[in-house]
Amino acid sequence: MKITDEPRFLTAGRRDADDPDSLIVTRAALAAAFAIGVDAPARPHEILWGVYSVAVVGLDRGEQARSRVWFDLWTGLDAAEQQLVTRIGDVDPSL
Repeated sequence: MKITDEPRFLTAGRRDADDPDSLIVTRAALAAAFAIGVDAPARPHEILWGVYSVAVVGLDRGEQARSRVWFDLWTGLDAAEQQLVTRIGDVDPSL
């Protein structure tokens, strides 16, 4: 597997009540474009490409943090980056 482009990131947070100049990161997401070679018996070698994305919420809650991943074949990095905004909000921190 090869990462084919610079990953894209997104973070969200809230102001620290004790230090208004600081931000506490509560959510983070990453989209990384990849390509991978796949071999199967009696089939030609294939190159699969797409974007692997992960969103983590509850970063300020330690062990209670939750994450979700997406493996989008045939999706470009620009499209996946736009989806991060929705995906970072879709992960339910209470599960």
